[in-house]
Amino acid sequence: MLLMKRGLTMGTNCYVDPSVEIDGAFPWLISIGNNCRISFNSLILSHDASTKEAIGYTKIGEVVIGNNCFIGAGTIVLPNSHIGNNVIIGAGSIVAGDIPDNSVAVGTPAKVVKTTQEFAILHRSKIQNGRCYPRIGFTIGKGLTEEHKRLMRESVKNNVAYIE
Repeated sequence: MLLMKRGLTMGTNCYVDPSVEIDGAFPWLISIGNNCRISFNSLILSHDASTKEAIGYTKIGEVVIGNNCFIGAGTIVLPNSHIGNNVIIGAGSIVAGDIPDNSVAVGTPAKVVKTTQEFAILHRSKIQNGRCYPRIGFTIGKGLTEEHKRLMRESVKNNVAYIE
């Protein structure tokens, strides 16, 4: 990856969707830990040119994304933001500042709404009380049938379901 040659730091076992934009002007100010997932249409910025016209300088700041993080679709991470370890950022959020370890943060600006442990407990209970599908037979390229599509449509009408 060109940005890594320019100084972007990224750990192992990461997935960055091809639609993600990572600041190419100052990639050496960005660090992404191990086991991270950055979902589609997200943007990670280490500079902000909004100050250029007013004061003649562009603002820069580091971006640190810890280990075991999930960054939801359409998220924007602004300069001088630090996302801790084991963090989930909800889709469409704007991260401007610090998000502590073991947190779920959502919104504009992103605010902590629960711990990752509370998040896991909530969704594990929904799996036990709801519908959970195996990957084989219920995803594209894995034997998906019209009957399976119909079952899934029915089960998600008024609630969520899960894929293993």
